[in-house]
Amino acid sequence: MIYLVGENVFSLNSGTEFSQFQRLHALHKAGYAAKLITRNYNRFLSQNLKQHGLTQSDSINMYDFFQKAVDYPRQKQHLRYLKSIPLQDYHIIGIDNNVSEIHYQGKTLARIHVMPATVGLVGDIEYLDDLGHPAVREYWDWRGFKSMVETYHPDGTIASQRFLDPDGQTVLEITHMHIGNQVRPTMWKLIAYQGHNHIFDSEAALFTFFLNELNRQKRATFICDRRSLDANVLAINQPIQKIAVIHSQAANKQEIFPDYQLALTGNQNGHFDKVVLPTSGEARDLRKFVTRQQLCPVIDCYYPVQDVKRQLSTKPKLVYRGMLTTVKRILDLIRAFQLVQKRLPQAQLVLQGYFTGNYRHQVVDLINQLGLANSVSLLNYDVSPAIYEDADMFINASESEGLGMNMVESMSYGVPVISYDVPYINELLPNHNLVPDKKTGILAKRAIAILTDPQKYYRLSQEAQQLASQYNEDNFISQWQGILE
Repeated sequence: MIYLVGENVFSLNSGTEFSQFQRLHALHKAGYAAKLITRNYNRFLSQNLKQHGLTQSDSINMYDFFQKAVDYPRQKQHLRYLKSIPLQDYHIIGIDNNVSEIHYQGKTLARIHVMPATVGLVGDIEYLDDLGHPAVREYWDWRGFKSMVETYHPDGTIASQRFLDPDGQTVLEITHMHIGNQVRPTMWKLIAYQGHNHIFDSEAALFTFFLNELNRQKRATFICDRRSLDANVLAINQPIQKIAVIHSQAANKQEIFPDYQLALTGNQNGHFDKVVLPTSGEARDLRKFVTRQQLCPVIDCYYPVQDVKRQLSTKPKLVYRGMLTTVKRILDLIRAFQLVQKRLPQAQLVLQGYFTGNYRHQVVDLINQLGLANSVSLLNYDVSPAIYEDADMFINASESEGLGMNMVESMSYGVPVISYDVPYINELLPNHNLVPDKKTGILAKRAIAILTDPQKYYRLSQEAQQLASQYNEDNFISQWQGILE
């Protein structure tokens, strides 16, 4: 068995999760038994898996495991058919499409919030005290069972969380207490698991216990993609292999970055047997820091080359698709695009992804400040690659790239890429696609030179597909087979 260890399948995923999804599909195709392992509580997990072409059988979530709900089928629970609400005594009053209330003798006892993206299914039930404040809240899993119950301290902060199996029995309880000026979870109690109660002082300790239970049931290879989980995987007792996958630049010339220390140097529990890296250049540079592990360069993604023949548009469309964060230097893309538009007034810039923090405000403010509101579009996160169908160029200004799977994907559609020249990206892109010194002016000039020369553009489009063809499923599987031997 092979377990791909991650935090979650999010509603908004990063390249790390997409790499896991591709690897899972490829391992299955190659005949390996493999599952995605996730730590975080997620009552929408079965829905999130389906959005990415996965099924419940592809995944084991820690909370699902202890709730005995790993393979639980979906059974839609309509709010008007709740067995816990006897309608002969209580009345359910619809407020709008998202909220209903439970009334008893003219008094509001609870609010029922509809499950997102459904009509009339139970999402959560908020029970009120005599003053109308939330006292207890029940959360329902997407699959139709009551999954978790919260209670609250008098100040409204969480006091406890009880996680239930589909039969309504409590299997795990988390206690939250005041520590200084904050309320924090302080105890995780696993109830009657294998006939015994188990107490943990952190979710991490519970997760380590869970991973060891999986390995005890069937000895396995564990592949860790998230640095937040390295210590948990290192603490597994005698698995077949422990493998860390690094998706980003992990060090500079002087030192390993703090987040990557465990993956590359280990701890008192040992070290990873192998460390997988997206480029041979990074593997070479890390060898001066790493002596015990085997460093293995493996392509980090694969995309089928599309059968398209691109011609340069008279209204060029520049795109960026990925996380919209400060390290991706989205502000640089906007400043460079302003220079492109001075030469090509019909040009458009499309940015697709999701923002973190308040970065969206900075991006929107700059767009308005430069008078580009009618020329720059911000599209919501979407797993569909439809943005490439009418794109003319992919433009990238990120601070660093492990490889750049978004650029590989765009090239598979014949969309030429230009990018800042940052470490290891030269293994993906030739020099004429790279902009030195992170200069927005040079980035703009390079874009203009390509977008005003149809013959050059066609040549670069053909080259993009040739480059992307190296990142194919057969090569991906072959390289991972070498890792798993």
